[in-house]
Amino acid sequence: MAGFASNDNAAEKGSSSRDPSAQQPRGPAPEAGSSTTPNDQSDQPTKRKADIDPEDFMDTKCRYHGDYLNDPLGWPRLAAMQTELANMDIFRSFEYSGVRLILHYGTRTAFLESKLDEYDRKDGRHLRSLTENQTRLPGCPAVDDGYEALMEEIRESYLMSTELLLRYRAVRQLPAVSEPQYRNTLKTLIDEKMFKKEAFVYWDSPDDFRSVSKSLSAPVNWVLFSPKGQWLLVRDGAGGRLLRRDFIDLALKAAMSISSGILLLVPTGALSLGNLNKSQSFWLIVGCTIFFSISLIVFEDFDGHKVLVAVCAFVAALATVNAQSGCPVA
Repeated sequence: MAGFASNDNAAEKGSSSRDPSAQQPRGPAPEAGSSTTPNDQSDQPTKRKADIDPEDFMDTKCRYHGDYLNDPLGWPRLAAMQTELANMDIFRSFEYSGVRLILHYGTRTAFLESKLDEYDRKDGRHLRSLTENQTRLPGCPAVDDGYEALMEEIRESYLMSTELLLRYRAVRQLPAVSEPQYRNTLKTLIDEKMFKKEAFVYWDSPDDFRSVSKSLSAPVNWVLFSPKGQWLLVRDGAGGRLLRRDFIDLALKAAMSISSGILLLVPTGALSLGNLNKSQSFWLIVGCTIFFSISLIVFEDFDGHKVLVAVCAFVAALATVNAQSGCPVA
């Protein structure tokens, strides 16, 4: 910094003895043949290459693409496996503890509510007017009286009990984990010697686990985790069975599309070209509708109303084709 200061001082001293018109502007000299004057020059921001290149991150291998075996045994590897593997993202819901907490804080709120009723009958000054705390200006300290303290206790207990109730409802809406999927996950953890015996206390309630991903139907789960369905599952380094969820989802969508198309095209062709009578047309539609409903239940874990809507649309399509073929059902 001293060198820069001495040069600036010398420049100032030199400039004071010269004519201001003789001073040369700082900056690069204009190129030869250029008509640009110093006054017309403007400072242009210089473009420089960014210090961070996005390609540096795109080329980095993600830890969730088969790297979980490199994580230390225990909770780090389990977290990596539950992040990557589709059939490992199951978690305990602790429904019993949730209900106990709801009952605890709900009972607390009910008790405080009874105390509020007693306070209203004992001192009714606040019943028809504003309290001092309700009318205090911003920044003023709150008045410490019994009514305000009671209302604050009720507020905390009420918010806690209702928040727990809403969270319990949200947890109950998650799909339940099937017994084969739970058994497969537990076997994988035991084969890899993931935890010591006391740490398996988290897994001692098979009926208390929920899955955060879309659940598979019960028939599909039974096939996947049966001895005959092991070829559909990937084995990890320890020999545990790990579900290839992307392959299974694609196969189920393809099977459902093909079966639905066959169940729609075959009766459509029979109704249009088969010259069926009323009885034959009716039982053909009934049989195809039954098989279509079974395919929905087998390949997808649909809700009841979704199955009903799909079946109604299927029957309507066949009935329309049957009516246009000149052989109405009724």
